[in-house]
Amino acid sequence: IHAHELAGLPIGRAIKQATGAALIYDAHELYRDMTDGAPWYWKIIASWETRLMGGCEAIIACNSDRARIMRDEYGAPFLPTVIPNMPLIQQYSPSTLLQEKTGSQATGVTRLVLYQGAIMVGRGLEILPRALVDLPSHIGIVLVGGGDENFKAELGRLAADLGVAQRFFLLPAVLQTELFPFTCSADAGIVIYQNTCRNNYYCAPNKLYEYCAAGLPMVGADLPPVSSFLSEHDVGTVFDPEDPASLAGAIRQVCGDEDLHRRYHDNCLDAAPRLTWEARSQVDLLELYASVTGGPVRQ
Repeated sequence: IHAHELAGLPIGRAIKQATGAALIYDAHELYRDMTDGAPWYWKIIASWETRLMGGCEAIIACNSDRARIMRDEYGAPFLPTVIPNMPLIQQYSPSTLLQEKTGSQATGVTRLVLYQGAIMVGRGLEILPRALVDLPSHIGIVLVGGGDENFKAELGRLAADLGVAQRFFLLPAVLQTELFPFTCSADAGIVIYQNTCRNNYYCAPNKLYEYCAAGLPMVGADLPPVSSFLSEHDVGTVFDPEDPASLAGAIRQVCGDEDLHRRYHDNCLDAAPRLTWEARSQVDLLELYASVTGGPVRQ
């Protein structure tokens, strides 16, 4: 029984008790270290999660920092297996889809920096339009994703108040199967979380791998998993997620230095084949299934 998310764990435990099946808990977050919810609520959740993890044959975490915290502080009976959030393999192909959807070239924007993902409070997205104030007029920022429509409108008003609305674009969410051409058409990608909780501080963003597959040089929040990834693969530079000027400086560096941009682009495409579901995550998962069941597992 593969129980996804904390909400799936008690269901998986009940099925295990009824059938005798092995139970795997796939923890997508550090649930006790998220910002929402009252302290009493998380105290109950903590006790509940610790107790239920004791009946698991395997536990999965998205990165090594989260695995360590789950063992050392959450009461996991052993170190969880790390299986990263890697996407299915996709072949890079140059695209102009973002330029077409935004009409950016008509406003003199020749470089588009992309944020793709949930558009929501708590990720620090407010600094994106503020960073544009310190960037040259040929650089724009585009957000692609679903989320709080009121917050989206608030971001649009902020861009207008700052005088950068003509370089700040908000596009709706697209299907995951249709997203890749959007990603391939950007000039750089933004990975941003604010250090509002340990779940953010030890984030596990899919965007790192998605941007790599699209050959997209990155500017990433200076948080351990992000900075480590950018350094290891030499695919981008970090910024202070609380400081619009720091973000602007990182974008200026990545988009303004042609040699650096080309190096990051080439390194992304070099690393991408190793950072896919088929090459890494699926292999790790099947190995974990085999260890739990005591035999080979068919795909």
